[in-house]
Amino acid sequence: MLILSDRLSRKDIAMWEQYETADLLWFHTHKIQPRIERAVLEIQDFYSKGPCYLGVSWGKDSVTVAHLVALSGCDIPFVWVRVEPIKNPECLNVRDEFLSQYPQTKYDEIITHRKRDFFGSHTKRTLGAGFKEAYRKYGKRHISGVRSEESGIRKISRFTHGISSANACRPIIDWRHNDVFAYLAHNDLPVHPSYAMLGGGRWEREHLRVASLGGKRGDQFGRTIWEKEYYSDILRRTGQL
Repeated sequence: MLILSDRLSRKDIAMWEQYETADLLWFHTHKIQPRIERAVLEIQDFYSKGPCYLGVSWGKDSVTVAHLVALSGCDIPFVWVRVEPIKNPECLNVRDEFLSQYPQTKYDEIITHRKRDFFGSHTKRTLGAGFKEAYRKYGKRHISGVRSEESGIRKISRFTHGISSANACRPIIDWRHNDVFAYLAHNDLPVHPSYAMLGGGRWEREHLRVASLGGKRGDQFGRTIWEKEYYSDILRRTGQL
């Protein structure tokens, strides 16, 4: 379920509809059900060993894991470390839609504020402070939507630590981005509109992100140009353009 946005063009929406048709086909042709069952069991096993929380960003991976946690039946709180004033505003719409579907969810937000210095806007220490607060409130044991497909370091971590370690559970670490989009489509889960901001095919949805706008974190695959195209109003309002 794509969350609609005024930022989307008619061409973006038409292209997304084609993607979604392919996603549904992918779900039924790529044996995703065993992945789902394994992920749910991993969450249940991790939860059985002590209290934990799920870190969410309201991007595609965290919505997928949020739904898997709901399927698991485990009483796990969700925590979003939200960076102001540079959060992606449409994360709020994804959040609201998911929580309307699962109103029993225990949910918390930790709000921090971006830092600006001579080098510009950045969130590295800001996010760190937010995660420290999450650790203080909920402990270090956490579940995340990290996937090894996204970086070489994560591939090494998967090989070294497996799906879960003492303090971290990554139930979809072996999933591909196609698996994630297919899962969202099959379960009619809210999808952040950023993934449909495809610029007429100039951007690939698996490289788009929904984290804080601006700064250097995750500045790859033309993200700076993409943000200027779709979020220039926010970049201007927050002094980044």
